[in-house]
Amino acid sequence: MNLKNTPRAAEFIEILGIIHSGRSKAFEAVNVALIETYWAIGEQLSRKVSDAGWGKGVVTELANWLAAEAPDLKGFSPSNLWRMKQFYETYSPLPKLATLLRELSWSKHLLLLSHCKSEEEKEFYLLSATRGRWSHRELERQIKKVSV
Repeated sequence: MNLKNTPRAAEFIEILGIIHSGRSKAFEAVNVALIETYWAIGEQLSRKVSDAGWGKGVVTELANWLAAEAPDLKGFSPSNLWRMKQFYETYSPLPKLATLLRELSWSKHLLLLSHCKSEEEKEFYLLSATRGRWSHRELERQIKKVSV
């Protein structure tokens, strides 16, 4: 029996649309929460490095402590913690971009941080990727296209 051709298919498609829309909103909300979390961690690390003299050793100790205290947590390696600090320090002087930051995934931010040298370049790709709703691959393609 082919259920796609059921007499109520049009009504069912409407329900499916609601489900897809809800899932999309849920993913967006999770992304916003993650970016806000990484921002807050970056801010804290930036302050600790500058005020308390934290360095690589302390950040590695923090990463190891987090892994031991909460083994289910992923993504808090020493290098990722440093990236969170870099993320905060890169964008904190640019408050006009604050709302846009929450619209990109963490992987896209990592791409911008690692491939874009100037503030202007980061801002350009942040705006372009947000407005164009670029995928990670498209953002990477656009960045590499210019740098070749």
